[in-house]
Amino acid sequence: GLGGRPPEARLRLPGRRVRRAAQDLGEALDLAVVGGLPARLLPALTLRDEHGAEVMRAINDVVLIRRATAQLTVEVTVGGELYTRAAGDGVIVATALGSSAYTMAAGGPLLFGPGAGFVCTPLAMHGGNAPPLVVPAQAELGLNVTPGFGGFDLEVDGHRHDPTASRYTVTLDPGYVTLLGAAREEGTLSGL
Repeated sequence: GLGGRPPEARLRLPGRRVRRAAQDLGEALDLAVVGGLPARLLPALTLRDEHGAEVMRAINDVVLIRRATAQLTVEVTVGGELYTRAAGDGVIVATALGSSAYTMAAGGPLLFGPGAGFVCTPLAMHGGNAPPLVVPAQAELGLNVTPGFGGFDLEVDGHRHDPTASRYTVTLDPGYVTLLGAAREEGTLSGL
């Protein structure tokens, strides 16, 4: 184990099953230190405000969502070119990993594979139609928000934040975090 003591002693975990899990964890951490676990780079969405300042990063998704009963209008652009002005509950922008969650539940696609890009899915449009848009990995997505009287919230990987701007850009950082796997790692698709 790490630190010269067995993991179950350091963690003070009772029971045989828990001691075994702690031992497995200790062995996995030892392997991680020496580079013995399979690793996979995961992308992140980088959210910037209208001044170019980084606001946050998301491994799964960024959601702009209305507050109260008013609708939210979001002008969506890719590389400066207008895609839609979506009036409704908001929009979800998701990585390939995040595409298997909220965006898929809202009718968006499941993205797969390296270089899959990211997806922007309008939420419950109050008129008109704009299908989910798969954005190339190198592109910049623009989001210009016009909130109703109730305002809007910004959710990053499921955590709610007060928005700091009404204009955002989203880009994809292809190797933001390294995910360490287990010896018996499942395939990429089943891992979604």
